[in-house]
Amino acid sequence: MKTITAIGLTAPALCMVGLLGPLLALFAPLGMAPLFILIALAGLHDCWRGRLWTRIDPRLAAIFAAAVLFGALSTLWAIDKTQTLKTSLVLAGEFLGGLCLLAATSILSSQWRIRALRALAAGLSFSIAVLLFEHLTPGLSALAGSGPITAQLHDSRLSSLSRGMTLMALLLVPTSLALWRQRLRPWAVLLWLGGAVAIAASHSLASKLVLPVSTILALLFWWRPRLTAGLCAIGTAAIILAAFPLALQIPPPQQTYDGARWLSSSSHHRLTIWRFSAHRTLEKPFFGWALDASRVIPGADDEVFYDIIVIGNQRAPIPEAQLPLHPHSAPVQIWLELGLVGALLAAAVMGRVFWAVGRQSGWMAAHTGPALASGFIIACVSYGIWQSWWQGTLWLSVALIAVLGPVSAKVSVRTALADGQESSPPTG
Repeated sequence: MKTITAIGLTAPALCMVGLLGPLLALFAPLGMAPLFILIALAGLHDCWRGRLWTRIDPRLAAIFAAAVLFGALSTLWAIDKTQTLKTSLVLAGEFLGGLCLLAATSILSSQWRIRALRALAAGLSFSIAVLLFEHLTPGLSALAGSGPITAQLHDSRLSSLSRGMTLMALLLVPTSLALWRQRLRPWAVLLWLGGAVAIAASHSLASKLVLPVSTILALLFWWRPRLTAGLCAIGTAAIILAAFPLALQIPPPQQTYDGARWLSSSSHHRLTIWRFSAHRTLEKPFFGWALDASRVIPGADDEVFYDIIVIGNQRAPIPEAQLPLHPHSAPVQIWLELGLVGALLAAAVMGRVFWAVGRQSGWMAAHTGPALASGFIIACVSYGIWQSWWQGTLWLSVALIAVLGPVSAKVSVRTALADGQESSPPTG
């Protein structure tokens, strides 16, 4: 039986992610993809060296493998066969790297978990300070640019930070909980409050929704971990399976505007996209159009128009592309590309994940469950689920949360750091 030290490459790599990841996600979110590749390679190295394959959940791995195989099989009926095959291979690498990274986190010592917590808390704190600076002043844009910063330009700059806000929304509650359990309570409170202010002032509607939901879920998971996990498993599976029939009920763009003028233009466009995607899904409901086929769906680039009221009763036409690149919703995209088979596989993934959370202690589940639910909520209303930067962000977030969970044990910072480097348990 072979053992490895508790350090390996994964521990310092995750400390680096915690320190630099939040800022990278804010100002260069596409950089999360290469960052994930580097960290996943560290996890693969430690898995291979320590024979940690047995620490990977075999059922979850089997579901991911089935999804990749079905995605590759969909090349047979894909419009763009090269793109479908390429995406299936990329997903295979991302899923393998993510699972190995999670396995590698399981052998980290208390010392390295505390270091990762401090690094992540510092990274989030600095990012929150930068965000507040951006909101309350012309921000870094004024320092970097040569011309005057108009209100419109400043607003556009704040909108560009929305992707980074999602990482903050995913990690804020578990990080604050871990700090609280380590008796760093002033830091925990200030981190949560600062993050809440930054998110409330942001343009990310998904993040604004996620923060209160994850905070409430943390209490529920702490109180009744198994019951809450079961309800989350049922709820997420139901949302995935119901996404297609529900999207079919979305009215045409003009009717949507006339009935809900309070909707923002971006929210209105989301509904237009989901409606179009659902009607295209209706043509191939069982197996879908093929993995990553959203970008080449017939009619995707066509524009539809709806009239808005501008002055008095005067109206002005507004154009909307029916499907710009991807549906901006994981359940809708999975239905469109992989049909009922893909939706069942996605529901199985969420069920298996929350089943594992339900087996954890209350404090552990309070870290893990809300973050997973938050990631699911964001994926339901934003981004393309196969985008490499988003996959990288999700996997790195899950890895960091897996590191923080055991920190909830009643071990003081001083005790953990005094323990020194612990050896890992033997693995087979």
